Amino acid sequence: MMQLFLYDGSFEGLMCAIAAAYKVKGDVAVHKKDDPVPLLLAQVQEVQTDSTQAGKVIEAIVQKLGMETFKRVSYAYFSEAPEIGTGLLHFLRYAFKTGPSAVDHLAHPIVKPVFEAARRVTREVHLMTGLLRFSETRSGIFYGAYEPTYDITTLLAPHFASRLGDQTWVLHDVKRHLAAFYDQKTWWLAELEPTAQSYSDAEDFYRSLWQTYFTHIAIQSRISARRQQQHMPKKYWKYLVEIKA
Repeated sequence: MMQLFLYDGSFEGLMCAIAAAYKVKGDVAVHKKDDPVPLLLAQVQEVQTDSTQAGKVIEAIVQKLGMETFKRVSYAYFSEAPEIGTGLLHFLRYAFKTGPSAVDHLAHPIVKPVFEAARRVTREVHLMTGLLRFSETRSGIFYGAYEPTYDITTLLAPHFASRLGDQTWVLHDVKRHLAAFYDQKTWWLAELEPTAQSYSDAEDFYRSLWQTYFTHIAIQSRISARRQQQHMPKKYWKYLVEIKA
């Protein structure tokens, strides 16, 4: 019978679940509590999240396998890929047995899915650093809404805390009802339901100016919708000010 370890969906919870499942022999899986899994065919253990335990696992990964491996693990987690919990369990078992070089064994069937999941997340993070648009609300807070494919708000927040360090802003993942809040000192995550925003007069002016520029800068004979969508995928257009022109 398969032994199934359930965690609360958080990264710390995943680390605790992997620690609990690590030495278990036989058929074993790690899933979020709300994942659709065949509970009737498994021996289920619900793992409680313990920050101290999670910290020990993270420390072991960084010290024994290196920061690049930890980054690969965390980015793969944020992909929300099916079976990623189980995949990361197998990957870490292999990595601790093989050593720091395991992260580079890209053709290995255990390493490859983790690498590919992390790579997809990395690409979207890089893309969003250029595509995200913040707009000034009437309260003076800069608000940026988006609907990323992956759960990348945690990964983007440090970038914008550095880039927009002198502003108060909210980065809102509308699809996941999650937001990063920044007060010019620190950033934190909290739930946030989709809400209509009222923008400042200056914001309305600059939006209009940007839309006009975007429309007139284009050389009609050289417009390529295909190339545009390669660099600005259509699934992100909903929140691009210039596309609303």
